[in-house]
Amino acid sequence: MLTARIKQLRTQYHFRTRLRRSTNKFQLDFAKKLLDYFFKEPDLRFAARVLTERTAQNETQSYRNELYKFHYKQFLRDNFPTGKGVVITLIKTSRFAADRVLQELRSEISLVEQINVVSVSSNDILQMTGFIARYVCGEAPNPAALSNHTKVEILHDLRSRLGVATLLDPSLSRKRKFRIQTG
Repeated sequence: MLTARIKQLRTQYHFRTRLRRSTNKFQLDFAKKLLDYFFKEPDLRFAARVLTERTAQNETQSYRNELYKFHYKQFLRDNFPTGKGVVITLIKTSRFAADRVLQELRSEISLVEQINVVSVSSNDILQMTGFIARYVCGEAPNPAALSNHTKVEILHDLRSRLGVATLLDPSLSRKRKFRIQTG
């Protein structure tokens, strides 16, 4: 099981704190082994949608929420397994967590069987996906600004495994295992 394997890696690499895109040099070996596991495990997939357009300051909060909801639903539809029900797990601090949008997603997308809202600090799987997502998001503004050795090494490792110069490479939008869409 996935969580058991992550716990085993945590013990092996003496990494007990929350996995994040930090400068903690002790997480480097653990992070690399976690990526090894991710790429070897056939049932694990990562998908992200990076919104490169910024909304104007004068746009209403309502408009921004609708835009966000539109992209979120499109992302889910683009990445659902065909004909199978899905369970969505969201981080408690997500902008959707306290919002009625959760129920709207469930009623508008019939394949959503369940939506869980959990704390990231107690969920190794969300920590792993959040960790990878922060590296993807880090590519958007200015990847050259990364100066910390630990962050740079993990980012280079991830790019190398994927055979791309940047995690925003358009070829990743067609991958099954690691899919990045921009919009």
